[in-house]
Amino acid sequence: MAAAGAGGPAHLDRLRARRRSEEERDTLSLRAVERARTEVERPAVATRRLRAHGVAVTGRERRQVLNPACPVDGGRGQEFVARVEALDRCADLGVDVRVEATGPWVPYSFVGEAGEDGR
Repeated sequence: MAAAGAGGPAHLDRLRARRRSEEERDTLSLRAVERARTEVERPAVATRRLRAHGVAVTGRERRQVLNPACPVDGGRGQEFVARVEALDRCADLGVDVRVEATGPWVPYSFVGEAGEDGR
């Protein structure tokens, strides 16, 4: 005889609870990404979303979900870095995320790909 709660309705309840938990985590993750995007774009003169790096760059335990290029006027560089650091320390994002900035980089990240601008 099967142990109580090992199958049937109890099993389905566990599956539903796990799925709800995953959906809540995904929702919190999307909110965190949107908040990070909004915050880092404020001091930027423009933005461009680049393809996210895969695990070969980030490591298997980390998944990059947002990779924007944000050129910032020199006078606002410290503001940009402060925003990134504040987001990285922000516990109220609701999920375990890292917000990092690299650079400064040369602005070639803003050159469009062939055909992107209709030319």
